[in-house]
Amino acid sequence: MSLPEVQEVAHWGNPAFRTKRKIFVTLREKELQANFGFTPEEQAAFCGADSKSFVPVEGGWGRQGWTTVNLEKISEKMLVNALQSAWYNAAPPKLQAAFREKLE
Repeated sequence: MSLPEVQEVAHWGNPAFRTKRKIFVTLREKELQANFGFTPEEQAAFCGADSKSFVPVEGGWGRQGWTTVNLEKISEKMLVNALQSAWYNAAPPKLQAAFREKLE
């Protein structure tokens, strides 16, 4: 991944990606799906923009913003936006600031 300070780790037998602080996406390769850690507001925005690709995870994790993404249906542009949003939520504040500066 091209985002700063991302590590791939195992999470319940699946690949997951994390910053130093926490996991922001888990990959479910067999199902061609991934779970993204959004804020509830981001979850609503992504699900509203593309309800065929984005579905809230059931239960408490979903109420916290975790969202399942269908990797067969999502556009590349939307996937990049989703990855950046989820990464940003997991990144420490100093790393967030450095990333913002790089984008400007």
